[in-house]
Amino acid sequence: IQSWKGRLFGSLEGGGAERMGSSMSMNAEASSFSDAVKEVSKATDAAVENGMARESQARQVKTEWWNARPKDLPNPGSFDDIRNEVDGMLTPQQFFDGLQFKAFLAPSAVFNLGHGFDLGSKAIPNNYTLFTTYATQQLVMMSRLDLSGRVFGRIIYMHNPRTTSKVIADVGSEPNSSRATYEVEHRGLDYCSQLKLMSDQSVSLSYMQSITPTWSAGGEFAYIGQHSVSTTTLALKYQNETDNASMNVTPGLGMLMMGYVKRLNSASSLAADFMFNIFSRESISTFGYRYSLEKAMVTGTIDSTGKLSTLYEEKLSPGLSLLLSGEADYAKKDFKFGVGFNIGA
Repeated sequence: IQSWKGRLFGSLEGGGAERMGSSMSMNAEASSFSDAVKEVSKATDAAVENGMARESQARQVKTEWWNARPKDLPNPGSFDDIRNEVDGMLTPQQFFDGLQFKAFLAPSAVFNLGHGFDLGSKAIPNNYTLFTTYATQQLVMMSRLDLSGRVFGRIIYMHNPRTTSKVIADVGSEPNSSRATYEVEHRGLDYCSQLKLMSDQSVSLSYMQSITPTWSAGGEFAYIGQHSVSTTTLALKYQNETDNASMNVTPGLGMLMMGYVKRLNSASSLAADFMFNIFSRESISTFGYRYSLEKAMVTGTIDSTGKLSTLYEEKLSPGLSLLLSGEADYAKKDFKFGVGFNIGA
């Protein structure tokens, strides 16, 4: 679901500030999934990587890029995954306010059931959400149903270790609020290609290619059916054991996005993000950190508007987690605080 399409719509439909706001938000549906659902997606990606690793486990990656041959280069990952690491630390969806309670049950080895309650939030009304997950080595099905009757579902099917298909649907009771996407992704030893077909007659095609053992480049061409507009995004990525840097440029929309994550050690990481719109001359910078203890993790961010956010998660016991979230926007004089409990996660 995390796609450039949301950013493109924001740039096409809104003014400068609206374009920037849309570009700096992740897909809301993706953030609504529970931590358990995210782990299932990670496990699916890991299965793809493990299958490909069997084909190239005997190779030895050279450090000199001019000596690198195709079999020596790693898979760069998909275009959509370029900003996963920096977004995972800096995006506001992981922060919340009010009371949040989630409980997960596993009736069988392949089926997971979850219940979520959100109370007292300024951002969303009080709500109950039902999560279901069915996962095997080849097929993953996930769904979310809330009290408004909105259903969000995802099906992931692994045809082979290289090729994966995804069907994503978001069905609502309001007129023209439903949409669906079909994706097919193919991962070679040193490249990754992806095709997306949307229910609103939009289509996108992306490709990433490893150039050296640490550098990769690619791009995405997207056609927005509702507006009869096409746009191209170019991407560059650098990654090694401790650093992850990326840059996305969309000339037609005047957007520049740069992200960087530095892993200081196994317990701590730093992140920075910069976004600039050449048309509106607006920019925003965000800085963050993450520190992991034996049974706890702290994540914090601060941006150029003066907004501070902090999330603390602690494993109180096996299957029980406590979450504390705080956000202070001094410019708007808006302050939020949240307490959450996860059981069975």
